[in-house]
Amino acid sequence: MVVESNLRKNTRAALRATAGVALLLPIVAATALQGFVVGPLTGNYTTIPNAIYKTMGKLFGFKYEFNKASKPVEKDKQTWFVANHMSIADFIVLGSTLDGTFAGKGDILKWPAISAMARAVKYIGLRRSKEFNPQSRAKIIKNFNKGFNTIMFPEGTTTPGKTVALFHAGLITLLFGEKGTDKEGKEVALEKDVVVQPVAIRVKEVAGQNAIGGFHHHAHQGQA
Repeated sequence: MVVESNLRKNTRAALRATAGVALLLPIVAATALQGFVVGPLTGNYTTIPNAIYKTMGKLFGFKYEFNKASKPVEKDKQTWFVANHMSIADFIVLGSTLDGTFAGKGDILKWPAISAMARAVKYIGLRRSKEFNPQSRAKIIKNFNKGFNTIMFPEGTTTPGKTVALFHAGLITLLFGEKGTDKEGKEVALEKDVVVQPVAIRVKEVAGQNAIGGFHHHAHQGQA
């Protein structure tokens, strides 16, 4: 019985891996379409990325459940979604459920192939060094000024989840009047009213096994 169960799990994992490879080219093509056609012509940089996030979530077998007792996701105001960070999969969870532009590790914009996809969806590359805080703030401010929400981990970066990086406190100060500066040293000021919505991601089940104790549900995401 255990052997059969493991065989089924391994088979599903192999099928998902195969599907992932098969979807790579369509995803690259979709991001290229987004970056060079849909975005510039319509100003819409979210529809195709959202579809890609949802597809990736289904491919990996993620299921999402919102905590009904928590505050609903903000949809009527420009929002800075700030979420806890546990694993590399968090960006898929958030991209599948929230409408916004990711801000995170700037090194991604230097990775072959991935960089083109990140630029196509207007990914905001941040640098954690203190001297680059004004430029990082300017990038986030420009995103808000263009009418887009921002999604970010407090660390201002993406990690595999084995360690917890220090919070990047120098970024949130833009909501308290701190200005940003572009690469030419020109001041960039926030022109929009922005609300901050904390988001708590909690894993409730992994491979059919209860991950939190006391309850038995699917993967859960709720707002703090």
